[in-house]
Amino acid sequence: MVEEMPGLDVEVDQFMLHGKPLGKLKLTADNHEGAWDAKLDIDNDDGKLSGEGKWRASPTQSDTQLKFLLNAKSIEKLLARLGYPDTMRRGHATLEGNLLWNGTPFALDYPSLSGTLNVDAGNGQFNKLEPGVGRLLGILSLQSLPRRITLDFRDIFSEGFAFDSITGQVKLNRGVMDTQNLLIQGPAAKVMMSGSVSLPQETQNLKVRVQPAIGDSLAVGTMLANPAAGAIVWLTQKILRDPIDQAFAFEYAVTGTWVDPKVTKLTGPPQNGENQDKPN
Repeated sequence: MVEEMPGLDVEVDQFMLHGKPLGKLKLTADNHEGAWDAKLDIDNDDGKLSGEGKWRASPTQSDTQLKFLLNAKSIEKLLARLGYPDTMRRGHATLEGNLLWNGTPFALDYPSLSGTLNVDAGNGQFNKLEPGVGRLLGILSLQSLPRRITLDFRDIFSEGFAFDSITGQVKLNRGVMDTQNLLIQGPAAKVMMSGSVSLPQETQNLKVRVQPAIGDSLAVGTMLANPAAGAIVWLTQKILRDPIDQAFAFEYAVTGTWVDPKVTKLTGPPQNGENQDKPN
């Protein structure tokens, strides 16, 4: 019971969790009015996690609240440290969250998990992921799209989508993650995602808009041949918010399980010989 738990002031130079070296740990905790208030810092060469939380024990139902900030200097190296090597290349990220769930601080309960997450990542690339590895990363990498639909830009996602930035907010309610503004900006395409992902059920119901970045390439090519005309194309792109790219955009519904996603094209230019899943 939390009433019996003492205050803590712990420092560990080499903290290991399930055999994974997480770096230096600082943990302080106080037992205050039946709740265990704690502050946590885990620091290593690849990133730092800072958080504060509260655990209130109950004979019928305990609850945990956690507010945290994760700064990843290298997404690639931090994921390898956590047991997911070769899932990403390069990259840096900030992940900020405010979460609560039923149960102890030591085990997330997905059916009750609620709160918010804010992500801001940059300058990375998804590797070609093996099935079952980093399933949530598999959703972000969009590698399910080329397996289901033949696209002119198939190689963008099949071999690992490079990104300049990933930004967005996710709201969680009883294990269901919902986003309306997740934006992945890459040199080859812009991807906008909205919809929901269920952690307990491992399912998804997403709308994905893929806007290939061809306008700037066209402007550069035109500028080399005719600087004045190229400048006009480039200015038109920026003033009218990428009309060329939007004209060649595709929109998909991604549903079903993480293991066997169903992809249906909603809108986009017609593709000769296109193969797509039919709606159930």
